[in-house]
Amino acid sequence: MRALLATRMEYTRATQRAATIGQGMAFLFGLAGLFSNPFLLFHRVLRLDLRGAGGEPGADEVVVRRHSGPPRDGDGVPGARPGDPLQRAVDLVLRGFQQDFPVIERDRAVGILTRGALIQALSTDGPQVPVERRMTREFETAQANEMLEPAFARLQVCGCHTAIVTHEGRVAGLLTMDNLGSSC
Repeated sequence: MRALLATRMEYTRATQRAATIGQGMAFLFGLAGLFSNPFLLFHRVLRLDLRGAGGEPGADEVVVRRHSGPPRDGDGVPGARPGDPLQRAVDLVLRGFQQDFPVIERDRAVGILTRGALIQALSTDGPQVPVERRMTREFETAQANEMLEPAFARLQVCGCHTAIVTHEGRVAGLLTMDNLGSSC
């Protein structure tokens, strides 16, 4: 069904629509099963069909935090500016579980500060060194509506842990090997 719908609309929208139709069909088959075999209703429809159809849309696209508008200097995306001291990244690590951080300038990613680079810089340079001296200027990106499989393949090829997710060129989130593993 998704393939047929994808000939007429964007792939991610076709996935959503196919999942909705699948859930509707599961519900109808569930009603039919209620009259023939109630155990089959519970096992097949409620446990497998509804759960499977509901999980399909999220498995196919990069999931990023949606904003009411375009992010401004990484609003909602923990990151640092090139001139920020490394202490900013340390503070972000202590507040959450994120290990790599986009370096953002005027809504655009200009680099990435990895956990390894942060630890090495702290031990040699101290927490007041500007982020731009330790950031990596070459990094992987993924589009917000991109399929997971090619993004995952690029991360594997480069040996990177994190890709910066962009929407219309602006930073919209991060895609890591950790959250890819939890999505697949």
